[in-house]
This record gives sequence, C-alpha cells and structure tokens, in this order.
Amino acid sequence: MSCAKDNDVALISTQFGDMVVELYPEVAPYHVENFQILAKEGFFDGTTFHRIIPGFMIQGGDPNSKDNDRMNDGTGGRAGKYFGIGREDDPDSWLVP
Repeated sequence: MSCAKDNDVALISTQFGDMVVELYPEVAPYHVENFQILAKEGFFDGTTFHRIIPGFMIQGGDPNSKDNDRMNDGTGGRAGKYFGIGREDDPDSWLVP
C-alpha cells in the first residue's frame, strides 16, 4: 500500500528532525480528514509525544501536553473519552474497553 497523492502525507517537524507520515484515506477516511483539519488549524502545534515505544509507535497530540503538568499528558483532548490500547506484541490489534 502506498500513498496515492501528495496530500496523503503529513510532515511533522520536531526539534529532533522531520518525519513524513503516510495517510490512507481509503482505509480511514474520517480519521485522515479529522487529522488534516486539526493540523491546518494548528491544533497539534506545541504538543508533545507522550508515548514512545521504539520500533513500534509514537503517540502524541494531546492539547493537555501544552501546559507544564506532565502528569496529565495523554489524558485528554477532543478524543479523551475514546481510547484504545495498541499492544506491542500484536501492533495490528486494538483493545477497546
């Protein structure tokens, strides 16, 4: 699977360098659309990656990470009431309580 168009990629710039993320609207159209809208609004600017598992995944974008309280990072935002857990030993699965 590969990206069909240039707008199917996102550039994430950090103090450590840039990342190019491939987006797949044919697989997750609402998620891609929501991500693109929020990115254009600047919603993710200044947020941190609060969960990093090398070789597996990164997780970030929580607006709570913009404050100085690291204890609330990864707990809120617009999707705060919806959550799932990607298991490291089976990355294609999701456990949604």
